[in-house]
Amino acid sequence: MRVAILGCGHISEQHIRTLKKNKAIDLVGVCDLNFNFAKSLSERHKIPRAYENIDKLLAKCNPDVVHILTPPQTHRSLAKQVLATSCKVLIEKPLALNVKDAIDIVETGKQYSASVSVCHNYLHMPAMQKALRMINKGALGKIISTEAYWRVSLPEMGSRPDAYAWVETLPGGIFHEVDPHVVYLLRAILGSLEVTSASYAGKATSKEELRVQFKSGDQLAALCISGIESPIQKYIRVFGTRMSLHIDLGSNVLV
Repeated sequence: MRVAILGCGHISEQHIRTLKKNKAIDLVGVCDLNFNFAKSLSERHKIPRAYENIDKLLAKCNPDVVHILTPPQTHRSLAKQVLATSCKVLIEKPLALNVKDAIDIVETGKQYSASVSVCHNYLHMPAMQKALRMINKGALGKIISTEAYWRVSLPEMGSRPDAYAWVETLPGGIFHEVDPHVVYLLRAILGSLEVTSASYAGKATSKEELRVQFKSGDQLAALCISGIESPIQKYIRVFGTRMSLHIDLGSNVLV
């Protein structure tokens, strides 16, 4: 399978390291508006082609799949362009800025018979997968409630200080960038969620703290995203009538 990378920021390193573990994957090219970053990434990982233009990437590399790792503000337009070539896409979360754009991306994929996937990586962690198997088998009894905690920890910017400037222009700031992780995990456990209350401290872009309460039928869920609490940790807790689970997403441990 021929795979190309669109967007050569911090997260591209993780995608490439993972792709290289699969012998069936052929990394054929990378692309970034800043050609120096694309070239540097291709040289570090011995990827044959680097571009600053998506048209050239698609024409020269002829990929089967493109990983779209650019800021969410660009996802809709880039995904539609890639999908129009009948090439599959994997898109970093959040899929889009709003529901309308997300639906547009999915419908474009259907139009050109090309699949669209979102990178919900924490869902596939071994600890999370084992927890879901236990929940689905009824080991917890009736689920009473679920709570999720996520301490924001952006990486060092290094040689690219503008790497996360786009976060501040998202409608929900850093919360818009981070909360998809927490929401898709809660949905995997409870199904559909209804927001009953939400509040945050400070400005969204200053990543202080967000708290949200949900209902799913007669079950409750709570979400906390913080940029100021210590220590840095990420976990999901599921409370049942027979037993409860603590899923540590930082260390991949299930208790």
